[in-house]
Amino acid sequence: MTEADRSCVYCIDSSAIFDAWEDQPPDVFESLWARLDELAQVGRLIAPEEVRQELAYPEALKAWAAGAEFFAELDSEEEQRAVTEVVDRFRSELRGLDIRLRPTDFKADPFVVALARVKGAVVVMHEKRNPDYGRPKMPNIADWYGIRTVRFLEFVREIGFKG
Repeated sequence: MTEADRSCVYCIDSSAIFDAWEDQPPDVFESLWARLDELAQVGRLIAPEEVRQELAYPEALKAWAAGAEFFAELDSEEEQRAVTEVVDRFRSELRGLDIRLRPTDFKADPFVVALARVKGAVVVMHEKRNPDYGRPKMPNIADWYGIRTVRFLEFVREIGFKG
């Protein structure tokens, strides 16, 4: 593991947390979830508050999220500007594809990308890229800003976790 690997910051999306909760639940993979807590405590695992809001079910996940330490409000001027830029670009891309904006299009995704952009973080998510002709997904949005994305298993490997 290189020094860069030990200092990389990851911004996690709710899709990755849902995926991990289902496939590596804390009652079975306790040490993995403890490692996530350790990364959060040293500032290497972050997420916007909007991600916590998406973790409303199951009840055990909601309770875990309530106590997790890596959620942050994006309240600095730079973070707010980054969110606005991501949302504006998303709207522009949808217009270019002649796709109507839905109320659900602005969940936590723009906040995750904006926070990753401001903090120089890698986005951890579950989604896969949409082809050029479809509605942009998290990896597509991250690509617009040159932000690297990884799926949860890649993230686990990168942090050097061995269960």
